[in-house]
Amino acid sequence: MAKVYYSVTIILLLLIINACGPGSPPTMINPSYYQLTVKVDPDEGGTVSLQSDEFTSGSEVEISATPTEGWLFDSWQGDHSGSSNPATVIMDEDKEITAIFLKREYPLTITVKGEGTVDEKIVQSKTTDHPHGTIVELTAEPAMGWRFTEWEGAQNHSGNPVKITVDEAKEITAVFEKDFFRFTIEAEGQGIVDNTLLSGNMSDGLYEYGSVIELRASASAGWGFSQWEGDFEGDQNPVSVTIDAHKNIAAIFITTNSDFSGGSGTETDPYRISTIDQLQSIDEPKYLDSHFIQINNINAVSTSNWNRRKGFKPIGSDSPFRGTFDGNGYEISRLTIDRDDEDNVGLFSSVENGIIKNTGLINTQITGDEVVGGLVGNNNGQIINSYVLGEINGEEEVGGLAGRNHGQILESYALADVSGEDEIGGLVGRNHREISSSYSEGSVFGKDDRIGGLVGYNIGEINNSYSHSRVTGDEKTGGLVGENRSGGGIEFSYTTGQVTGDKHVGGLIGSNRGSISASYWDRESTGVSGATGRGSSTGTTGLRSSEMKGSAAEDNMTGFDWDDIWRRTSGYPILSWQ
Repeated sequence: MAKVYYSVTIILLLLIINACGPGSPPTMINPSYYQLTVKVDPDEGGTVSLQSDEFTSGSEVEISATPTEGWLFDSWQGDHSGSSNPATVIMDEDKEITAIFLKREYPLTITVKGEGTVDEKIVQSKTTDHPHGTIVELTAEPAMGWRFTEWEGAQNHSGNPVKITVDEAKEITAVFEKDFFRFTIEAEGQGIVDNTLLSGNMSDGLYEYGSVIELRASASAGWGFSQWEGDFEGDQNPVSVTIDAHKNIAAIFITTNSDFSGGSGTETDPYRISTIDQLQSIDEPKYLDSHFIQINNINAVSTSNWNRRKGFKPIGSDSPFRGTFDGNGYEISRLTIDRDDEDNVGLFSSVENGIIKNTGLINTQITGDEVVGGLVGNNNGQIINSYVLGEINGEEEVGGLAGRNHGQILESYALADVSGEDEIGGLVGRNHREISSSYSEGSVFGKDDRIGGLVGYNIGEINNSYSHSRVTGDEKTGGLVGENRSGGGIEFSYTTGQVTGDKHVGGLIGSNRGSISASYWDRESTGVSGATGRGSSTGTTGLRSSEMKGSAAEDNMTGFDWDDIWRRTSGYPILSWQ
């Protein structure tokens, strides 16, 4: 048997050698090859390095996972597992391997300095940490009395809200500081207020939130503290105020001197007025029907700081003055009223069947809205032998002496600069009744129409009066009257002031629909050749300056009563009572 096995072996070897032919090497059996497929999950998470995808059986292949920015390699799945990176794979069959990547997660730490909160608004669903690339919007919300100032840490600026991209671990701090507020204290009436900072801080005139201030009101002689008004109300004194917002508080003082400087308020025994404080007291309702007499000159300079800088409160603001005020030939100087949002403004707001006489205002500063006059805003009584020197400003129906006249103005004058929009006059803005033996000097300026040296708009009677005021207006502008309506009458009067306007401009009257008699204007000094800009000029006479001065005035102004009402001077005529 052994011999047979050996013979067969020899025969097989010979057959193989012969098959190869002379010079040919022996033929070898082909080795095995295997495929390696590599994937990533998710696609944007990263890449895997692989130089070939086909390897011989038994080969050891190294694979390496590289995450893209913001991602982390987690593990291998499929025909290879684990988290080693790089990893070695033995190729003993076809294999498919997946590299698993996860998005990187970072903490965002938010802290607060001071008092407040931070509202966090996240673009993606919120987790404990924020996935890489998440945009977080932070809004700083200060607590009451605090204010946000800035961010510190990951952001360094004062923008609010702020957006942060979470691409690494980040810390950010919202900084809040205590707010500061303005605090002002005013006195209405006569008195002072002391204030003491009990707690908190003050910087540059502002008080820190939560500061406590003690206010103590002290009344002047003849006055008493009444109450607090504004952002704190009550009658406690002293009182502690906590600063939690901008505050403006007024201490109200009222007079305790019911008899002024004497008198009982009757016609035969009028109240005696000697101070600006007593003059202001007339506005109290219980005195508006009483009688008063001024017993000395009054300096009203302090009124510029009264009533939160609105100045003196016009007498009769709430109810008309129906009594009598006798200035007794004394003056009230440096009176200030600054109420550009109020109507019926003057020393007296409204007079109804009352009498203002022998009263003089000098260096006066008065501002209102409509119906504004130096002495009286709206006159439904009598103004006799009184005058105003100063500046009077308003919008409509503005006059140096009175804004509107439904009563009588006798032997009075205004040496004032008067300005406004419509119905502006050196003496009266709008006249419905009577102006007699009165005059005006100064300047009159109106932006619109019905602008006159003496009266802006006349529906009543003007007689034996004159104006030297310089007049500037737009329409219906006249040296004496801006517009004289039907029913209005002007007689025995004259004017000399320069007149400037755009339409319906007259040396005497801008627009006339009423009556005129024995009235004159200086053609040279007014700069206007016609008596009226529109309407009849019957009853008027234009003269040269030389014809209206000295003895020539009596020869040329023949309509005047030179015996009892007018008298001549070296210059223009004046009234006999002057």
